[in-house]
Parts: sequence; structure tokens; C-alpha cells
Amino acid sequence: MQMEKVGYLSTAAVYPVVGNDPFRAPGPSGKCELVTATEVYACADKKLIVVQQRAPLVRGKRKQFVSELCHWIQSCHFTKVIIVTSSYSHERVDTQIAGTQLRFLLSQSLESREGPTLRDHLHWLELERRHPLPGGIQDAPARGDVDQSEIFLPGAGFAKDLFEALRSADVSAALLLLFCSEGDNALDAIQLATAINTWLHLVDLKTKQSWRIPPSWRLQYGSTFEQILYD
Repeated sequence: MQMEKVGYLSTAAVYPVVGNDPFRAPGPSGKCELVTATEVYACADKKLIVVQQRAPLVRGKRKQFVSELCHWIQSCHFTKVIIVTSSYSHERVDTQIAGTQLRFLLSQSLESREGPTLRDHLHWLELERRHPLPGGIQDAPARGDVDQSEIFLPGAGFAKDLFEALRSADVSAALLLLFCSEGDNALDAIQLATAINTWLHLVDLKTKQSWRIPPSWRLQYGSTFEQILYD
């Protein structure tokens, strides 16, 4: 969508980082800009705002960051907020191993508007409620009234805390996740992007391969070695 970088979130809760623009087109014609830890992109045509975080939270600052982010979201009056994350695949229970690895959660304010679409039309699965200790999945409570202790999201960072904060603030929020393993998660990223697009109809895709892959992904495992070392 050729989204434009419109700003960044300034916070002491995220480790500072600076680097080259990962979305810069390869070659001398590409515009070179620096990026920071937490940046904001916008697409005016689609009325879409994307926040991308590139660094972890400072230890002990999670509550602060969630509070700051929730306050900013409320001040912007977004129609709905979608939290995109992943969760450790090795923490799945038996019923989660087979079938789709995509799960979602909806706040009460978004349930009536989007719940039927996600469940009945897209056939997505709501995240199963369970305790963090072994013992299996518990009976799910009424939709939109989920006890926080029954949302188990290992490896999802602060996604659960943010979802709970937005839900408590009566912000229309959804949490979308994939169960993922450590390693190359490029295909998982494409699957999540495709799922969001299937829901929101942001771009017209003929195939999943229609996505434009960031040039920086070519260096995920570092640059190639110099062949002269072995000549």
C-alpha cells in the first residue's frame, strides 16, 4: 500500500535502536532513511495506521508501555485496533496441534460487529481458554467476558496485557495470532498478512505470492560469504 512513515512513538519503555530503512528499495535509486525502535506508518486512502515495534521492552517497563500505548490509542479514537502477534507452538495443547494455527480474541465492544464474520464467514477459531499449568483447556466463559487468567499467550510479549487494557477501556480491539516455532518465520508473516487482508479487504491479491517482500528479508541470516576466502 506504499504506506508513509508519519512518526514514531517516543518512550523510555522500549530499548533504543537505530538502523537503515528495511523497506528501502535495493540499488542506488532507493531512498535511504534511518529507522527507530517504534514507528508509525499511515495509509490515508485506506484510513489505516500501523505501529511497528523493532526492539524489546525494557525489563520492568511493560506496564508503563502498555499504559502509554493505550492512552495514545484512546486519544486517536481509532475505529478498531488489531494486535498482531505469535505464540509458542511448543506450548500448544493436543487440540491445537492439528488444523489451522490461526487464533483470535475480540473485546466485548467488537464482538457483536465482527464476531459472526470471523467465526461463521471466515471460519476462524477463537483462542481456547486454558490455565498456564498442565491440565487441559477449561470450559470457555461467555464471549466478551473472558477472565484474564484464562488467556494463555506464552511468547506473545505484551500482547495480552495490551488487549486487556484496551478491553477494560472499552476500546474495540482484536488480537490475532499464529502458533509459531523459532526460526525463519517469513511464511508465518505472510499468512498473518493474508488473514488480515481477507478480513479487512485492504488490497486485491490474486495469490499469496502477490505480497511485496521487504528487501531486508534477504539478509535474515546475514550477507553471503566472500568466495575468495575459499579460492
